[in-house]
This record gives sequence, C-alpha cells and structure tokens, in this order.
Amino acid sequence: MFNKVNNILKNKYANIDLPFLLFIIGVINVKTYIKAGTILLYLIYLILKKTAFTKKIAGPLKFYLFISLIGIVAPLMNHSFNNNGYFFGFMFGLSQWLICAACFYIVFLIVQKADKEKLKGTIEIFFVANIVVVAFQLTRIMVMSRSIMPYWENGVSGRFGASTGDLLYGIFESSSITNASVCIMGGIYFLYQKKMLLSTMCILVMLLCTSNTSLVTALIALVLMLIFAKKDIKKNILILISVMIIFYPILSPANLRYMKTIYRAFVLQVPTNYQNPDSLKIVGGDNLKPAAASIDSSKKNPNTYFKSNETTYKMPLAFTADNGYINELRNLKLINDKYKKDSSILSLEQDQLKKSFLRLYGVPVEYSPLSFYAKPGKLYSFMQTLAFLRSNYRDLFFGAGMGNFSSKLAIRMTGLGIQGKYPSKYVYVSSPFIQYHLYTTLYYLCQNIGLHSVLNMPNSVYNQIAGEYGLIGLAAFVILYIGFFWQSRNKNGYGKYLLLVALIFFNMDYWFEMASLTVIFELLMLADIFIYKNENADGAFDNSINAGI
Repeated sequence: MFNKVNNILKNKYANIDLPFLLFIIGVINVKTYIKAGTILLYLIYLILKKTAFTKKIAGPLKFYLFISLIGIVAPLMNHSFNNNGYFFGFMFGLSQWLICAACFYIVFLIVQKADKEKLKGTIEIFFVANIVVVAFQLTRIMVMSRSIMPYWENGVSGRFGASTGDLLYGIFESSSITNASVCIMGGIYFLYQKKMLLSTMCILVMLLCTSNTSLVTALIALVLMLIFAKKDIKKNILILISVMIIFYPILSPANLRYMKTIYRAFVLQVPTNYQNPDSLKIVGGDNLKPAAASIDSSKKNPNTYFKSNETTYKMPLAFTADNGYINELRNLKLINDKYKKDSSILSLEQDQLKKSFLRLYGVPVEYSPLSFYAKPGKLYSFMQTLAFLRSNYRDLFFGAGMGNFSSKLAIRMTGLGIQGKYPSKYVYVSSPFIQYHLYTTLYYLCQNIGLHSVLNMPNSVYNQIAGEYGLIGLAAFVILYIGFFWQSRNKNGYGKYLLLVALIFFNMDYWFEMASLTVIFELLMLADIFIYKNENADGAFDNSINAGI
C-alpha cells in the first residue's frame, strides 16, 4: 500500500521545478538574511544555467524601484539623515524594497519561460507542503495541550483556546494571518483548476487559523464568485461556503463573540475599549512630573488634556528634546526585558509600558483620545494619516520618508523588539511616527490581548505608502502595481478575485516589507496572466503592453 501511494506521488510531482520551489520557500521566510541569501543563490543558479534574462520591466518592478527612490526625497528635505541611527535604518528599509523587486523580477522571468505543467505542479506541491506543515503544528499543539480540541481549552497562561490558531504559521514561520491569507488565495486558485480537495484543504487551513478578517474576506470573495463566475464551479463554491459556515463556529466561538463586539463598535458607536474613569487606578512611574502623576479621576474626557479646538489625532509629547523620548524607549526595553513574563517578542509588560506611556505623552493611557474613540483603531489610524498629510504640502506629496511614519521598519527602529531584534545603538524614532501611529500601537498594547487585533493596529500598506511616500507614492502604487495586474488579468480567470483578496489584506499589515503574501500573490497572478490566459487564447500571449504598465 505504501509503495503504491509513493509511486502515485512520485509520478504526479516528478515534473516540478524543484529549484524554483526552494526559491519560493526561501524568500517567504521571515528572516531578511534568508531572503537575500535565497535570491543570491537562485540568481547564481540561473546564470549557471545560462538563462536569458528579460529586459522588460513590468509595472510592479517599476513600482518597487520608484518607491525606493522616492523614499529618499522626504528624509533629505526633513534632514532625517542628520539624526543618529537613521542611515542604518534607511539602508535596511531600502534592502527590503530591493528584495521585493528581485523577487518579482525572478518570478516574472520564470513564469514566462516555465513549462506550464511544471509550473502548475510546483505551485501545487508548495500548497501541499504548507498543509502538511500546518497538520504537524496542530498535532504538536494537541500534544502540548493534551486535548484533541485545543481551541476549546484555556491552556497554559491562555496559550491555547482562542489563541490556538495564532500558532499555525505554516511554512511561512511569521504569522497565522499570513498563512490564512495565502490559503484563501490557494483555495480560489484550486477552485478554478477544479481540484476541489486541495481547494477545500486550503480553506480548512484558513479556518484553523481562526482569523475573523480572513473568514470575512473569503466569504466576500466566494459570494462574488458565486454571482459572477462560470456555472461549472458554482456548486463547488457553495460547498466551500458551507464548510466555512459549519466549521468556523465550532472552532472559534470566542472569535464570533469578538465579531459581535466589532459590530457594536461600528453600528452602535460603543467604544470597544471604554472603561469608567472612576474605576481606574492610575499607576504612576518613576521620575514623573507631579501634574502627570496625580490625575483627578473626575476628568473623564480628552478635552481635560487637549484644547477643545485642537485635533487629537496628533499626540503632543511630554519631552522637548528628541533624545528624551529615544532614551525613554531604550529604558522601556531594558526594564521590559527585566520584568517580562511572556516569552513572546510581541509582548511588553503592561505596567512598565503604561508608565512609559505617561512619561512620553504626559497623559495616562486611560485618558488618552483612543479611550473615548467608538470605532476600531484601524479607522483612527487612517484619520491620523489624513491629518498628517494635510499638515503641509511637502508631507502631502512626498510623505514623511522611509521609516518615518508607519511601517514595520519604523516600529523596528524603536528598539522595543516588537518586530524583531534591532541594535540599540541605532535606535531611531521620528516625531511624526511617535506622535501618530506609535501612539496608537502603544495604546492597544496597553490593553488586554483581545484588543491586540489587526482591526485596531495601524499596520497597513495604505498607511505606509501614503504616510511615508505621500500622494506620489500612492499614485505609483495604484498605477504601476494595481494597474498592471488589473489591466493584464485573465478576464475569464481567477485574477480579479485574488486582487480583491490582496487589496483587503493590504489593509492588515505591512506586507511589502514582509515579502511573503506578496510573493505568492504575484506568482498566482502571473500564472493566471501567462499560463492560464494562454490556454484560452488562439495564439501566443503578447505581454509587451502589459509589461510596460
């Protein structure tokens, strides 16, 4: 029996592009040096194979190169390079954009030249590998929790239960939201290839990650497909929708309750994080100003601390010198490491964080503007970005510059360890970042873990491009990146639904800096353009116009 199964798998997947598969697995790894090393090794492999490199520069590649250049304009105008640590961070951020450019160029090159059956097999084995890894991770969680259904368990220190899905990173090793978003794309891809088993498995993995955002996104995409797609796949679409409706409430009843909270926030205008100020215990920190340390509990709204005609999207700082808040962030990291109870790099000790918050902004976190905001923090972050862009024409057109407003790089340069390790001697934080989106991030990190949701954090491709590269960068994104895929799409294919999924998830994290979701999205989109579009065409596909977008 084993030999029979082995022979079937061997015959089915013998015709795959193994070097390209290893390239994809390497570049989606969370570590930057692994991405860079993978790209270098694969380029050497292509050179040794005497591969003819295309001279065509497609729209997304133009976008990556252009955004790398425009990112230097605002820092030059803002004199950011005069600040200690910025040049190091800037070069790190630049390398991330260049990694994106290299990944797209290689995928663009391979998809055009590859044997279509070989490419299909490579994509298929990638998703199979991810499903196998998730199965292993889930089995490990079951053993650790000593439960066949860890989603229903409280676990050790709340490690499992509703947080079980957060531990299913799959082959990406970064976050469950990355795994879930790519699995939605895989589900749509295999649906169009009429491979229902793989499509269902991808959707099941997405459900196991228990992300409300992923669930809603998948439902939106599938309902639209049900309305507009060809009749031959509508039955299978209904099956996938039924699977989601049946299994998600079983896996994650806690997340369904959270969705009700979000509904109250949007529809009923009830602050999801509101607490009665009379019941709050203000915790003062060391070396606090007397006015900041002793807060009258009768002061129940932001106007106590901010003038009624003053916008609260920009948080005033208690420090007058730049090195003041940079030193505060350094000290927070040192104290946090000393008292930290949770081993996760994403956690900060809340007591210590609240003290630093008070020292940074001169107001307790419980009385800051977001405490009285009646909608998810993501919407508040958009209002912050708009307020920043409206501050002057320079910011409107060029933004704050790379790493100066809203990005994974900006968070990482704080040295707090929220986005991984960063050398303390190069710690840097800009005034726009600390007064806008760092405030929002720190505020929600001060709340209970239930509010550490993507719907509250400012992480978003749109915030990043608009805030750091201005309207010029935003126009380049729409025209060169989105425009390329929309104009070049296979009108009878799955590309438009993948594009919709990507646009929704672009609102959830800084995906270009992570180079994971975007790599798979670009691979599947290019496959739809160059492989599946060809199958329905009478002649060879001419990409000369599309590549020039």
